[in-house]
Amino acid sequence: MRRLEFAELPKTISGKIHTVELRARERDDAAAVAATEWRYEDLPELGDGPPRR
Repeated sequence: MRRLEFAELPKTISGKIHTVELRARERDDAAAVAATEWRYEDLPELGDGPPRR
């Protein structure tokens, strides 16, 4: 699953995109999502997973 997020990009004084800060944001966001996200493997009492279409 992919997620799109629209936000201002952090830029250096010269106007280039500050990739180090972007990576740090992504790492922090991923940790926050992982703390609240559950997978079917974590809950075996639910069975094999969601119904297939």
